[in-house]
Amino acid sequence: MLKKYNRLFKLVLFLSDITLISLAYLFTYWAFYGLGPNPELLTVGHFIYPIVVIVLLFAASFKAFRLYRAFRVTSPFTETRDVLHASALSLLAIVTVLFFLGVSAYSRDFLAVFWGLAVGLVVVVRWNARQVLKYFRKLGYNQRRALIIGTGPLGQQIVKKLKHQNDLGIRVVGYITRDTAEIGKEIQGIKVLGGEELIDEIGHYLKVDQVYVALPEEHVTKTREVLSRLSILAVDLRIVSEASEFMSAGMSAELFGNLSITTLQAAPIDGWKDFLKRSFDLTFSSLALLVLWPLLIAIALLIKTTSAGPVLFIQPRVGYQGRIFPLLKFRTMCRDAEGKDGATWTTPGDPRRTSLGRFLRKFSLDELPQFFNVLMGHMSVVGPRPEQPRYVEEFRQSIPYYMARHKVRPGITGLAQISGWRGNTSIPERIKCDNSYIQKWSFWLDLKIIALTLNRGMFNHNAY
Repeated sequence: MLKKYNRLFKLVLFLSDITLISLAYLFTYWAFYGLGPNPELLTVGHFIYPIVVIVLLFAASFKAFRLYRAFRVTSPFTETRDVLHASALSLLAIVTVLFFLGVSAYSRDFLAVFWGLAVGLVVVVRWNARQVLKYFRKLGYNQRRALIIGTGPLGQQIVKKLKHQNDLGIRVVGYITRDTAEIGKEIQGIKVLGGEELIDEIGHYLKVDQVYVALPEEHVTKTREVLSRLSILAVDLRIVSEASEFMSAGMSAELFGNLSITTLQAAPIDGWKDFLKRSFDLTFSSLALLVLWPLLIAIALLIKTTSAGPVLFIQPRVGYQGRIFPLLKFRTMCRDAEGKDGATWTTPGDPRRTSLGRFLRKFSLDELPQFFNVLMGHMSVVGPRPEQPRYVEEFRQSIPYYMARHKVRPGITGLAQISGWRGNTSIPERIKCDNSYIQKWSFWLDLKIIALTLNRGMFNHNAY
């Protein structure tokens, strides 16, 4: 629910920015040229094209300045500075693009008035949006639960700042300490929940969204050990420091007063990226089901008439943010194939498969019902394949950063599948592909994976 509210708010903010910039353009155009029955320059070339270009350039600049980040430990003044910088870059780009498009109708006064009005509207609305969000967070909505590892000066500083800047909606639920004498006590009104042994229980019992590691900088080795233990959890992981000891490529840092917050694990596909990906998922899945429904009905009838048991095989899998969801597949095995030992990898010549099931699995037709999982929000068309809970528990203990794959929705197909790592194949190689996909995600990469799936991924030698 937290992520849902977060995505919705960012989408509303994005649409608000676009609307305000468009209104600023329309008002400026009206003030300079009029919008009567026969305005001086109300033509496609002088009116429609420029507003589309302007909106796109502003949106790109705002994204470049990370104004739609999921986590933002900055003040309204810092955000205003970023809006000014992004808008200045947009204005420079607008002048350049309009010059190459041959649009010369806009004077410097026109552009100055438009820019000032656009910036003013965006800043005012964003400041008010912060106040609205702050009000709802005080009512208990859209709250993040955070845990602080370390009760020393760094840990106490981050707690103080999070309490002071309550519009962030981050509620600290407790400390973890190295000093057993502190367990059960309160520091700055926050309870010390336990010692380091509690780190391994974070994902099971504490139900936190964020973990801040705030150990002294001289304890670098200890911090790295703690980070290694935390890497198996599907939580946002951040380091609090007064230096950049743990910064490296792919990590992002925020200044929070005199503290540096370095993000190691966070949602890699968020904001407009998540909106674009989800919109594509809904469109593609709807079209796929519309086109494939005769095939789906035919397969269902064949399953029902050729073997005893249900048409669908429903199995719990671990998905986005580590949540369990029911994965839908056409049944390809005999009834009660899992037996007492539960689900296991399918092997060549597996006697549990039905004759129809062998054909369905060979061409991946058994996966088609997962388009309904996509429509329900459990999955994406492209992403890491979801695993069963017992395998996730096993892999997260033995494969570093395995749980990072649960920061995105699982997919019907993925980079690992088109690369041949499907079925009973190397788990480390599969995870390497999944993590590479997450880090390099783009809309075009999704299209490429879908195209390659249709070309070679539907028929796979590892699909028994």
